[in-house]
Amino acid sequence: MARFDRSSAAGVAYGSAAPAIEVRGLSFAYPGVKAPVLEGLDWRVSQGAFALLVGGTGSGKSTLLSLLKPEIAPAGERTGDARVLGENVADMDVRASAERVGYVFQDPENQIVCETVWHEMAFGLENLGLARDEMRRRVAETSYFFGLEDWLHRDTD
Repeated sequence: MARFDRSSAAGVAYGSAAPAIEVRGLSFAYPGVKAPVLEGLDWRVSQGAFALLVGGTGSGKSTLLSLLKPEIAPAGERTGDARVLGENVADMDVRASAERVGYVFQDPENQIVCETVWHEMAFGLENLGLARDEMRRRVAETSYFFGLEDWLHRDTD
């Protein structure tokens, strides 16, 4: 069973002051498994914070993070509350999840879908229907921020 920060999450103001991630009393058990992988978890990550989630194999790190992304949440018995930017993950539609929650799998090479770095960076924005100028601006800003300008037109492999 995973043990994370057990501090109280009471009194949180939602909206712009909402934590980036907040789970309260979150428990999860995979089907056919007696012991839950997460039990009564309270955890909070403030917006703008850099958080490192560590633990041994099987401690629930990947399970916890996948429970924050409805499209990849594992099958099983879940109780408690999980929120991203103040919104309950269980209530998120696909668009809201795509706009607010990013997820990189443990082997990112298994999720690359485009031939060039620029197209890979633009892929999600295209799927959200962003205007071409807005998409180009965001790719340019992000690539500059991460120092990827020299990589933009290279093959992803």
